[in-house]
Amino acid sequence: MDRARRTLYAAGELDYAVPPGETLWELLEEKDMTRYELAAHIGVPLDHIDQLILGLLPLTSEVAVALERITGTPAKLWNRLEADYQSTRVRLQSAGTRVENSG
Repeated sequence: MDRARRTLYAAGELDYAVPPGETLWELLEEKDMTRYELAAHIGVPLDHIDQLILGLLPLTSEVAVALERITGTPAKLWNRLEADYQSTRVRLQSAGTRVENSG
């Protein structure tokens, strides 16, 4: 693909990957909920929540449903954020870009 087509194809695409954990972190702050409280509500260890926030663990469908129950944010949104994060990571890696989280 020539440079002009690559530029057009990538127009508007982020040059970094945003894990769904960043949205989760912001939501926790808005709801004045700690990571500890969330971990207890979901029934996972605190380090699992920390790894989700950092984008080191994928956000599973099961966790998305639990987040919906606790936060009111639809599981469909959590799943979409995870899919977008993973596809952006793959796109960046295939372009030879060093993949880092936005945070």
